[in-house]
Amino acid sequence: MNNRKVAALLISSVIISSAITAVLFEYMHKDRIKDWRGNAFLGTIEIVCSVSGNSTYGTGFIIDFGGPWVVTNAHGVLYNDGTEMTVFPSIQGRFYDSDVMYDLTCRFYDSEEDIALLSFDNLDRLWKPLSLGDSSKLRYGDKVFTIGNSRGNGLAFSSGVVSIPLINVIIFDNIRPSVQTNIPINEGNSGGPVFDECGEVVGMMSFRMRDQHGEVVQGTSFAIPSNLIKEYIQKSL
Repeated sequence: MNNRKVAALLISSVIISSAITAVLFEYMHKDRIKDWRGNAFLGTIEIVCSVSGNSTYGTGFIIDFGGPWVVTNAHGVLYNDGTEMTVFPSIQGRFYDSDVMYDLTCRFYDSEEDIALLSFDNLDRLWKPLSLGDSSKLRYGDKVFTIGNSRGNGLAFSSGVVSIPLINVIIFDNIRPSVQTNIPINEGNSGGPVFDECGEVVGMMSFRMRDQHGEVVQGTSFAIPSNLIKEYIQKSL
């Protein structure tokens, strides 16, 4: 067999091997995408905060740090009592498949970072912790998903793409590193996990922008990067 035929056979073998690897990767990747969504709902909760007969709604997600902890936005668990911002006296969480309300206690919060960590007073049911991914790996146009308690109507699944992987947004003279997406959100979506295609949490929904007239800017939403959430958890717990 001459050198040309040997070279041709080697090239063909490499092409076939690469094609098989690509097909297997895609198959495994699709399985991962398909499998994570059920657990995602078991790891996300509706949050209801109440004071003096008034209630607000939000979202939180569960991590495992020696037991279940709920990560959510600080602004969702705070209210103005007339003199200062303070934690709601009543915070409760509900899973998507039950009407049972579980009492929660805010253990740590940071208003500037807009992160709060809550603990269950007594959790006696199945729950699934969510995994925090690496937000530095996000790229323009990556598909992302979120689960949120939009307008207090219960947990719902939404999708979109990463518009800007990391942008510094100024809020009340505070620089807030954020992931910008095009996922539409409403009141109640705050604190909801933002997932990549493999079901890892790469952010937490935090806020949307308004224009100079106070109107919501459509097609933009901002999430706290998961790497900042991990840093806050490590220094708090």
